Amino acid sequence: MKKIKSIISTVMMIVMVFAFNVSAFASTVTISNPTTGAVYGAYRILDLTTSLNCSQEHEHTEECYNYGYKVNSKYQSVLTTVTGKTKSSEIVAYIGAFKDNDQDIRQFADSLYKEIKKASLSADATSNNGVFTFSNEGYYLIDEDITNAGDNETTSLVMLDTSGKKDITITTKKDNVTVEKKVLEDEDSTDIGWNDVADYDIGDTVKFKSTGTVPAEISSYQTYKYIFHDKMEKGLTFDSTSVVVKIDDVVVTSGYQLITSPTDDCTFEVKFDDLKVAEGASGVIPITPNTEVVVEYSAILNEDAEIANDGSGVDGNENEVYLEFSNNPYDEGTGETPKDIVVVYTFQIELKKVDEDKNPLEGAKFRLYSDKDCKNEIKLRKLAEKVNGKDAYIIDPKGNDYIEGSDVYIIGLEADEGEGTTYYIKEIEAPDGYNILEEPIELTLIGGYELRNSYIGNDEDALKYIEYIINGNKTESSSVVLPVVTVENTTGTELPSTGGIGTRVFTIGGIVLMVGAVVVFVTKRKMHQ
Repeated sequence: MKKIKSIISTVMMIVMVFAFNVSAFASTVTISNPTTGAVYGAYRILDLTTSLNCSQEHEHTEECYNYGYKVNSKYQSVLTTVTGKTKSSEIVAYIGAFKDNDQDIRQFADSLYKEIKKASLSADATSNNGVFTFSNEGYYLIDEDITNAGDNETTSLVMLDTSGKKDITITTKKDNVTVEKKVLEDEDSTDIGWNDVADYDIGDTVKFKSTGTVPAEISSYQTYKYIFHDKMEKGLTFDSTSVVVKIDDVVVTSGYQLITSPTDDCTFEVKFDDLKVAEGASGVIPITPNTEVVVEYSAILNEDAEIANDGSGVDGNENEVYLEFSNNPYDEGTGETPKDIVVVYTFQIELKKVDEDKNPLEGAKFRLYSDKDCKNEIKLRKLAEKVNGKDAYIIDPKGNDYIEGSDVYIIGLEADEGEGTTYYIKEIEAPDGYNILEEPIELTLIGGYELRNSYIGNDEDALKYIEYIINGNKTESSSVVLPVVTVENTTGTELPSTGGIGTRVFTIGGIVLMVGAVVVFVTKRKMHQ
């Protein structure tokens, strides 16, 4: 599967308060978990001034100095815009009033950085590895530009008071948007439900579900773009009427578009220009850091489906999704999640018709059923072109063809895990001179699956084997095989007919009885006389 990766520009905001002794402390700040490829920038919005208040001869510590902050003239205008204050002392007091109020600090950082970007102010220092050495201490705002870094990362805020410290290590909060795709496994014999791997008959309706998350700092965004990009392989036919979109279990009635002819190579998109204004039956749906957005829909497994055991390699029919989302509260940048993939398998069998000597036998007709009483027929259609030189019949709800021929394929069957999936092959008409089978052939297909919740596009690793049972006789396997069902017809025993031995026997018996009767009659008559 080809991967699609776009360039993004995301800013991770980190607010740090530095109150250092200029005379004694030059500081090294290290981000312990820098993002690979990110460029960090530091903005010294407040300068720090100090004065010595100790006359003793010793190594001066933090307590030996007086500290004073003043606005860095470079940022006077943007700080005035954000705080509404014009004097340096008022601005410092405004910031100092936040103390340990994380929400106020976060809002201040968001607003300030937006103004810095508007004013096109460059950083006072930059770092490619997340390490800074500051000789001019003060109050800093540090941003993280991840243009060439992690696609699904978003912004976060940290407040750090490092007064009097030479070496400072901070750990930034990595807040990622995620998406997860699942397919519904409908097996009767197991309780698998939503997972990454399923098996179906061709013609079946397959249900899918994609679940997306939002960043913890969703409140920092004025608007929030959110787009599901979904792509199906050719063996799956999307049903656009089946789409249901939910936000925290509330059905979305407006605020998104269903795009069935996207400009990229996706099958369809569910697009929110602004997730924050999506509505349900009761109005706008609140978006919180714990919000989940779910898209449910279905597709038909069609006749173009890859057949897992056709001998060309183990292939399934994949459906993948990725999210495109706003990842920068300060401009229109977007990011993308990694793709998540699920797979649907379907199978075929080979049906052979032979005589008592195992020679190919033409002339028989069969139907396929899902029940032992042979009342629920699985409709089939004969393919116009042969498959590997043999006639082939594919499941088609609109089909009505008999299975005919001495060696054919039946395509589009499922093979459940555990007890398997059972089919019944009933002979409707026997070849001339042969007896018809009195009972249908019972065939059970059993699939061995792995990676139920960790499929990443590795078809052969998810499907390990196919086993099958024919009329109670099991063929075990450790690989993905082609089940072969061999049906043998026998000629009928000759029945009695006119002029045959049966009539002769009855005739002779009748004559003997008649002669015996005459003898008895004559004997009795003589005795009477």
